[in-house]
Amino acid sequence: MDKIFNAILQVFILLIIGILVNIVIGETVNEGYFIETTINVIPIKEDTGFQIQNHCILGSERFSSNNLSIYLRQMDYTSHKPIHIDGDEEFILEAENEGWPGSGTMDSPYIIEGYEIDASSVHGIWIENTRVYFIIRNCIIHGGGFYNDGVYLNSVQNGRIENTVSYNNDRGIHLFRSSNNILFGNEANDNYYVGFYIYSSSNNILNGNIANDNRWSGFYVDVSSYNVLTNNTADGNQYGFYVSSSRNSVLDNNRAAGDFGFYLISTSNSVLTNNVVSSTGDGIYFSDGIYLKDSWENILTNNRVCNSNEGIHLDSSSNNFLTNNMASYNTRGFYLYRSSSNVLTNNTIDNNLIGVYIRYQSSENTIANNKVSKNRQHGVYLILSSNNTLTLNYIQNNVDNGIYLDSYSNNNEIYYNNIIGNHWNAYIVQSFRNKWYGNYWDDWIGIGPKIIHGRIKIFNITVPWFNFDWHPARDPWRGDLVV
Repeated sequence: MDKIFNAILQVFILLIIGILVNIVIGETVNEGYFIETTINVIPIKEDTGFQIQNHCILGSERFSSNNLSIYLRQMDYTSHKPIHIDGDEEFILEAENEGWPGSGTMDSPYIIEGYEIDASSVHGIWIENTRVYFIIRNCIIHGGGFYNDGVYLNSVQNGRIENTVSYNNDRGIHLFRSSNNILFGNEANDNYYVGFYIYSSSNNILNGNIANDNRWSGFYVDVSSYNVLTNNTADGNQYGFYVSSSRNSVLDNNRAAGDFGFYLISTSNSVLTNNVVSSTGDGIYFSDGIYLKDSWENILTNNRVCNSNEGIHLDSSSNNFLTNNMASYNTRGFYLYRSSSNVLTNNTIDNNLIGVYIRYQSSENTIANNKVSKNRQHGVYLILSSNNTLTLNYIQNNVDNGIYLDSYSNNNEIYYNNIIGNHWNAYIVQSFRNKWYGNYWDDWIGIGPKIIHGRIKIFNITVPWFNFDWHPARDPWRGDLVV
């Protein structure tokens, strides 16, 4: 119960952060996106060209367009040499020499805008060691190659970068040891390393940005804390969103397509909510499409992962809370590998090859109140995994087995589930001391225990093996389940 309470508390904190983000950015919200005339993140509607099947996006259409760069090229902008500012005093002098409006205060920030900058010799806009307030907007920065960044903020607070395009640089926009900055409505595409790089930085907000076709990652958050990424889009990168050795991050309502979606490694106390991943190698992976590796005490809620290899993949990760997510049309919807003490609840897992795959020394996980249906092989498949709990799940119409216990998956508790319409509702192979009770089976004859078939090998001879649900339910379980 403590685990669930703490997870609910973190969700509550996320809601508060979301409210604060809206206040700080000060934009209107329309269908979950922040909309400005120069930001072209596309809400999913019937006229966008996406095919919607259930809760999945099918086809190769991108989530975003690159109209910002087209918009900026229609502006009257000024060719300008690279800008380098070091310190508050130098900022004041540079602003005076350049004629930038503003006074460097919160109410009157300096405005740097309307420039085209060639970054082939040095970072395009390089600002460091300053706390003055400033805005960089409506700029185009390019040509940095393998060595120079489009925008580089080093030890900077109180900056805002908006409606700026950075392409063909090493990093599109780079924050290093910087805090309390806002990146809003920018595009960082076709860069040699990453689109947006946040390193050793905290309390920054990235909202409504686009990072497409960068060679490595669209968004990379490394050794950082308390950053908020919301309403961003990543398409055509090797990794959409890569978070490493970071904590207390919030990733909300982002989109990733055509790549590894969300890759979290050595990350803790973070929240991923309302994100969409489609047509990737992996959906959400704590180290792979959502992928978590060596990560703990994170919350994943209301994410949607489709057409990936692994939908949501936990590798050597513990004490994570996954609720109200949807995983469909993946090879495996949820994949737990060497991961323990995680909670999966109220998720919809359908039309995958395998719905929930729990493998190799994954223990003490709770799989509760999920809808696992129409998967092409197994609904829930455990192999070499023991001491897990499956309860109050709705496991229906999976092509092979509803529940499949394989190869010394021992001491699991399976109770109060609805197990209906699978080819084999449950099957066991070389697994022992599992407890089945109170499940509803549509193939139970109504008298005596429910017999659960299986097989084991004794001296290389395969013999039948049986478990029993001694007290099967006569009627389907209801409550939170859809029956």
